[in-house]
Amino acid sequence: MMTNLYIGDVFGSTDLVRMPASVITGLGFLGAGTILVTKSHEIKGLTTAAGLWAVSIIGTAIGAGFYTGGTVCYAFILLAMNVLRLVDVRIQSRQKTATVYFELRSKLSIGQLVRLAREKDCTLSELELYADSGYGDNLVCGTFTLWAEGRTSLDDILRELSAVEGVIYLTRI
Repeated sequence: MMTNLYIGDVFGSTDLVRMPASVITGLGFLGAGTILVTKSHEIKGLTTAAGLWAVSIIGTAIGAGFYTGGTVCYAFILLAMNVLRLVDVRIQSRQKTATVYFELRSKLSIGQLVRLAREKDCTLSELELYADSGYGDNLVCGTFTLWAEGRTSLDDILRELSAVEGVIYLTRI
């Protein structure tokens, strides 16, 4: 909106909502294409979609000659992305509970996961298995909730669980 106001001041009368409306509409389609929901019901691509939208707004401002506005927006976005990334890393490192998605070669590996979790003083609950993974008859996939006790890092436990024989894929969701 500020870019169109700037264009109106510099070049004369203009429709103030034309340019921002076009950018928002166009980026709505592009952004929606980057947002995906994975098989484990995890949403990916929100930061990418927001980044595309923000960069298009900066590009619109700079393209119109509104360098100050574009530069200020760039600085705020850069600051927000870096600060929020650090906040996210800090929150995740202190978290003691996680919902975990897994894919195993056979059902026998479930017992090994449970045993290792108990050895690490963790509680494993809400185990759900999905019947048809689409990758073959023997593959088992599902989710569980993991609670880490004491000073044990959740990331370290997940790394060890990933190394169990028969585990194809294991991640926090």
